[in-house]
Amino acid sequence: MPKSLKVRHKIVSILIILICLFIFAVYGWDCYATISDRQGLTGSMYAYYGLTKVQFIGYTATVAIIAVLLIVFFSDSLSKQDRLGLKKLTLRFLIFFALLIISEVFLQLRFIGKG
Repeated sequence: MPKSLKVRHKIVSILIILICLFIFAVYGWDCYATISDRQGLTGSMYAYYGLTKVQFIGYTATVAIIAVLLIVFFSDSLSKQDRLGLKKLTLRFLIFFALLIISEVFLQLRFIGKG
């Protein structure tokens, strides 16, 4: 019989799921806007970073897919009440989030402003 999760496990997992939903929404929209050539900043953000369209689509799609996978895995571990699985997933989320921040800083350093 599995042990029940502590409240902190549930709260942290739900917060991470919400963060991943936000990441998926932002990066998924950027990917969709770039693919569909929408006007405005979201449709041409790749040009501001000095990337090709394919590179930017690959980057945003990868981040969005990883966020969705984390949501699925966290939901599964929560439903199974797997403490060890939640701990491992939390570590993986922290690594993913750190890499995301590093890549965004790198992209911001590549930004070429006009003026």
